[in-house]
Amino acid sequence: MDFEDYLYLSHSGASMQNRLPLKYWKQTDTKVNGFELDINHTFSFGNLGDLKVGGFADLVKNKATDPDRLRLANDGIYLPNMPTNRYGANIEWILENWSARLSSIYYDKPRYLGKNVGEEVPLPAYNLLDLDIRKKMTLKNASFDLFINGSNLLDEDARPQNSPLKYIAPLPGRAFQLGITMHI
Repeated sequence: MDFEDYLYLSHSGASMQNRLPLKYWKQTDTKVNGFELDINHTFSFGNLGDLKVGGFADLVKNKATDPDRLRLANDGIYLPNMPTNRYGANIEWILENWSARLSSIYYDKPRYLGKNVGEEVPLPAYNLLDLDIRKKMTLKNASFDLFINGSNLLDEDARPQNSPLKYIAPLPGRAFQLGITMHI
């Protein structure tokens, strides 16, 4: 799909005092190619509950169609800070008021990189594995979920390619949460 005057954040080549890159908004004509695939199915096992399985994949390539010389020198032919290819799978078991969900998302090493004035450095691929277990409960006028979940169970050093903090701080490491969600 072609877009005229697509807005994006361009790099100035300078950094602010806190080491974050100084960026400004620019426009360029661009062509966006990609796909998104999402497949889900539920298997019913009667008294044993339901099993939901799913998977997805997505890819986006964002290429300037008529870049000027300055834009080409600073940002490259592909627009900078674009998300990487992702592939995911999940499985969820549901029985009466209980549910347990395990999901995994693989973030591929980027292939279509722009520039940050210099060449954009591809960050390594990583996989995020999450688990969520919950019990639904009901009171007189409200229902609530008791839950425990774990995120980034593999404790990956996850640095999203499109994050402005990618060189400063990764996503949180392994973490666990225990909580209540109330539905009024």
